[in-house]
Amino acid sequence: MTTAAVLEARPDPVADAEAATWPALDERLLAGGRGVVPAFPAEVLPPAWRAWAADRARGLGAPIDYVAQGLLAAVAGGCGAGVEIRVTPEWSEPLVFWQALVGSCASGAAGVLERLRQMLLTIERAAAGRIVVDTPTDKGPDKEAIAELARIVAANPRGVLLWRDQPSAWLAGLGRHPADCASWRRAWSARPLTLPALSLERFAVGILGTLEPEQLAQIDGADPGLAARFLYAWPQPAPFCPFGERRLSKTDDSTRMLQRIEEQARGSAGPLVLELEGPALAALEKFLARLHRATVDAEGPEAAWLGHGAQNVVRLAAALDLLTWSEGPATRAPGPIGAAAMASAVTLWDGYFRPHALVVLERAVPSDLDRRARRVLRWLKATGSRDVSGEEVRTYALCRTVNAAQAAEILEWLESAGAVRRRHARTGRKGRPAERWAVNPALAG
Repeated sequence: MTTAAVLEARPDPVADAEAATWPALDERLLAGGRGVVPAFPAEVLPPAWRAWAADRARGLGAPIDYVAQGLLAAVAGGCGAGVEIRVTPEWSEPLVFWQALVGSCASGAAGVLERLRQMLLTIERAAAGRIVVDTPTDKGPDKEAIAELARIVAANPRGVLLWRDQPSAWLAGLGRHPADCASWRRAWSARPLTLPALSLERFAVGILGTLEPEQLAQIDGADPGLAARFLYAWPQPAPFCPFGERRLSKTDDSTRMLQRIEEQARGSAGPLVLELEGPALAALEKFLARLHRATVDAEGPEAAWLGHGAQNVVRLAAALDLLTWSEGPATRAPGPIGAAAMASAVTLWDGYFRPHALVVLERAVPSDLDRRARRVLRWLKATGSRDVSGEEVRTYALCRTVNAAQAAEILEWLESAGAVRRRHARTGRKGRPAERWAVNPALAG
């Protein structure tokens, strides 16, 4: 019996079920698995940079999220191992970020990164050194990419920013071979690296890459420890901005401010040391206590990502503090990191990067239940079903790959998401009513 025949033969839903008010569909179903995520909290940026980011985003018709991520990458790219964030005598961090910007080819990320790269090239020429490199990580053995990066870093001791804005399996290419994962971990932490023909005191490599939603499966194929180090951003599309509301961003001013930051890192005899003021350290300690509890309660990819929260928050605080410093008088040296920068870093990580990472990881590494539920959802939409039974779902949507209990679990998941509603219809025979599920009319479009 075909699916169409089943749909024709079964009774229509009862009138009261159709007339009843349905709950709103879970946003994850409407957004292809992403759901509604928070926009970048622009208030964490200092005033001049906040205005610049807003103007750049409007001018390019892109989410401000991409502009802000690029700005953080630019700060870190000019600093790297040239900045040492000293939290305690035993705990220091370099200013290195690994970032993955998620969005379709029409998201506006490409335009944002193209303009950012032009700014970084201007800074490179003034510094007479390399900041951005395009060494491939998706071709050849990891050890070849690492060796090439090491040779480049040897001539640029602060490190480099690996630029991955082309469609490729760049993320899956990181740590393709388990033996090389340790080298990539050293790159994120700016630790010493020893190769057969080269030894580096600090091997710092930041990463700024883009991923289309269809490429998120790369995360599942990448080394879990490496994927957990990334800051992910998957913003909502930017609304249309009329030409009359678009303003030209002050590229020259912003480039000069970034140059000031880069010059501080380059001009220091050793790494530029940024310590934390007492209130900033207290704010960090309070955050770490909450993070510890959250990490204990989490599992899988989420737990691994949370496990790198402390390092990323400290690095974000340093980047935000340097951006604030760049707006001030040139007579004052950077640091120490204040409480305001630390509070902004915690807000940014906890209120923005954390929910974005969760939706990215859920989409990239879905559970069996999640995958099957979405398969049933696609079947419901394709067939225009108005109500279904568990057996129909098991037989026609899932091709008998699950048993009756698993089919019921999937329907309960869809009920919690507002896609279906349990009801009963008489069988016409003695015994228990047959359980059926009314389908939310919103799924019909």
